[in-house]
Amino acid sequence: MIRRHWNFFPLWYHREAMSLRDTELWRLDVLLEGVFNLLGVLAAINRIYFARFELKRTRDLISKMAVAPPELADRIEALVHLPAQDAAREFGQLVAETAELVSREVPDATVDLSFPLDARQQPWHLPEDAVGS
Repeated sequence: MIRRHWNFFPLWYHREAMSLRDTELWRLDVLLEGVFNLLGVLAAINRIYFARFELKRTRDLISKMAVAPPELADRIEALVHLPAQDAAREFGQLVAETAELVSREVPDATVDLSFPLDARQQPWHLPEDAVGS
């Protein structure tokens, strides 16, 4: 379950670029996909049944998790109401906290990220010799 759900689009890496583009629906879709994966990972380390298509009473599910980031339900619900950059930062923080919990609870699990939480996408510039070519 951890391997299956440890899959997060790095919103934290692209947060500045996304704030400049009209990507709100896509951003929310990616954010929700990430939250469902986060819940799947946390359910796995808590040995709780989880199926995305059956998810009801999210707070009840989270209340059964002895191992979870603090104030998880409130933080997850707030994500969709936060400005894009703040939501990306908070989502990255939740992923980092979950990675620490997984490492502690299931030391053999791999919880690598495609982009470190402190990495940011850098603006792309044409080399000066390419300008005017």
